Amino acid sequence: MGINRLHRWKSLLFCLSAATALCLLVYVIKHSRIVTASSSLHVTGEVADGNRKTLAGKVAVAAHHYYANDDAIDVVMTFAKAKSNWQLNKKFSICISSMLQSATSYKPIRFHIIGDKDSLSIAKGIVDREANLTDYPIRVFSHDASEVAATTDAIVGPIKKYFTYKPGAYYSDSLFFFSIALHVVLPQFGRVVVLDVDLKFQADIARLYSAFDRFDEKQLIGIAYEQQPVYRHVLYSYRKANVGTVVGDPPPKGFPGFNSAVVLMDLNRIRSSDNYTRLVREETVKDLASKYQFQGHLGDQDYFTLIGTEHKELFFTLPCGWNRQLCRWWQNHGYKTVFDSYNFCDGDVKILHGNCNTQIPDEKNHTPKPNKK
Repeated sequence: MGINRLHRWKSLLFCLSAATALCLLVYVIKHSRIVTASSSLHVTGEVADGNRKTLAGKVAVAAHHYYANDDAIDVVMTFAKAKSNWQLNKKFSICISSMLQSATSYKPIRFHIIGDKDSLSIAKGIVDREANLTDYPIRVFSHDASEVAATTDAIVGPIKKYFTYKPGAYYSDSLFFFSIALHVVLPQFGRVVVLDVDLKFQADIARLYSAFDRFDEKQLIGIAYEQQPVYRHVLYSYRKANVGTVVGDPPPKGFPGFNSAVVLMDLNRIRSSDNYTRLVREETVKDLASKYQFQGHLGDQDYFTLIGTEHKELFFTLPCGWNRQLCRWWQNHGYKTVFDSYNFCDGDVKILHGNCNTQIPDEKNHTPKPNKK
């Protein structure tokens, strides 16, 4: 009896240990944060120093694989010159908190933040804080802005002048062009979501990411139309010389240009696209800019708009609700009579974009009233 009782106790203790290990694994997967700086991986919490042979070590390894799986959503953001800039910090906080609070699918997110040393530290603190508040699984990769600029200069350097108003202008900074060459910045990644910081999510980012599955075989980039007559203005000379062109006209029949606050990029397709490789060469950009008498001033979205004039097949057009732009600057600067035809959006609003420093409403699920066509 004594021996049988001892076996029963051993069996019970074994089951309890297994159950405890399973519970601990689930807890760590749900609550631990895996944060990376450049290429080094750091696991926060008591399991970070666990030996692989111990329970804590095995839990840490399991949590690492959980966050590193292929189901993760890669999000790329620029966050620079943030030190002492409380407005930029607030915008970034709103974007991250609303994104995580709206992410009901609970898919892990890998954040790739590009910025200077101080800004990267601030960004990491904000992302960690919001992730802890929402118990959301995240990783953070920090990318030094100067290194990114050096990596992309061979591609971006020669073509920046076609999309900058003047040297030293706000949008002349290389950070506003990095997405054009993101396929060389992140050579090990495929599908990525590139976001501005002045956004507020009202829907799960996984729904946005699922738009990749609707790309046809030729499409490389997903992006929404510009919702102001910006390119009607930029293309004034071309439109005057080419009466009847739809370039610069409002949708649905016209091409109003793109807005790059929310961009889906299939980097694997871009890397293997001979057409895209040709389109980032200076001679190609120069020819297009000359043909359309195009002098941009808004960085990468000017580039996407310019190549979109003749290569619409490369772009998947996101519904307007995934980038609902709130700026109305052009309504009061010469385009009042046509403004509503550009700004019209009757779809569900999933992301609010406070462009040109427009205040984003505080209330949840805000839907701007659609203007009449």
